[in-house]
Amino acid sequence: MSDLDRPAIDVVMCCYNSQKYLSEAIDSVLDQTYNNWHLVIINDGSTDATEQIIKSYISSGVPITYHKQKNQGFASARQQALGLSNNDWIALLDHDDIWYPNKLEIQAQTIAKHKDLGILFSNSEQFVDDGTLVRLTLQPDTYSTGLMENAFDELFSYGCYIDSITAVLNKNALIEIGGFDNSYEYIADYDVFIKLASRYKVYFEHQLLARWRIHSNQATQTMTPRIIEEHVRLFEWVLRTFSLNQRTEIEVKRLLFQWLNDQSALYIENRNFSKFFSSITNLIKASSQQPSNYLRIGRILATWLKKLVIV
Repeated sequence: MSDLDRPAIDVVMCCYNSQKYLSEAIDSVLDQTYNNWHLVIINDGSTDATEQIIKSYISSGVPITYHKQKNQGFASARQQALGLSNNDWIALLDHDDIWYPNKLEIQAQTIAKHKDLGILFSNSEQFVDDGTLVRLTLQPDTYSTGLMENAFDELFSYGCYIDSITAVLNKNALIEIGGFDNSYEYIADYDVFIKLASRYKVYFEHQLLARWRIHSNQATQTMTPRIIEEHVRLFEWVLRTFSLNQRTEIEVKRLLFQWLNDQSALYIENRNFSKFFSSITNLIKASSQQPSNYLRIGRILATWLKKLVIV
């Protein structure tokens, strides 16, 4: 690869109380066979030894732009990193995950051939602390290496198939869509992927280029009311914003229906009856005007009213 075809990549890492895994994550960047990168690390209000660890790497000469802020959540931290980035491509890496050494090398080669991409990403493997492999993020035959034909629609029919820690984003495209939405606490990346895939090309590399650590401290391991609310809001926005083909519209409505159902369950459990009955109205709106959907709503209503009587 010639010097002209060696894209400079900013590696964005957002940290909150990251002392347990941070060094392993940073070391995986240092071990890259591709060296035209710069780390941008945001300390989102950590109270442990996170800052000392980062400063030790800075003192040793690692190219790091470092910013510390009050705890505002990872979307705010990602947006802050976007503002501090100086290069045209942004690679995401969470503080508790790991890249394989050839990760940036392979993706830089792809960028050199496809400079008009919005997103490029790869497969990854999910593991627990003792190193045991749990699963692959995508099964080997899910997608083939190359430009994706229906990247936007697949984000609904398959789900959020892009593992953030494998993603490299076109910075100018990211700025054009407004960057990361700070109103999302959990699904800001999914929101960004949808917006980018609606306008730009997406490239998939089938090789395993990263390891995603699964542990009990991860916020997304628990189905909180906030996670449900964010998915409801996201899919409602998608339906309002995009001219979807019939198949994708049905799929988005199905997803919205499922999340609204989960939301209804929480309202009953919390005895918030006014919001429960309001959610039934929203379930009807989310249906695709098929009798089977109305029957489902009837069954849901009967089930939760029965639980209400029991409660």
